[in-house]
Amino acid sequence: GGRNDWLISVVAGEQLTMTISASRQKTEMGFIMDASGRNVKQFSVWLNPGINNVTTGIGNLPAGTYTVRLLTNSLQFVKW
Repeated sequence: GGRNDWLISVVAGEQLTMTISASRQKTEMGFIMDASGRNVKQFSVWLNPGINNVTTGIGNLPAGTYTVRLLTNSLQFVKW
């Protein structure tokens, strides 16, 4: 541990706002999956060392429970 990127928290609205801790400058792929595990969105985020706040649009997704996943970990969120 310690060298990996880590998805700390997510807040859902028209945008999904993610707080991500990164050990170095890099581009990371993210995926959003619906409750059945289907991949509904793929996006890339540019990370700087330290704490990053990044957003991706989710306005087109129907209300429901989703999982956002980076390479290291995943978090659930609910879109109302």
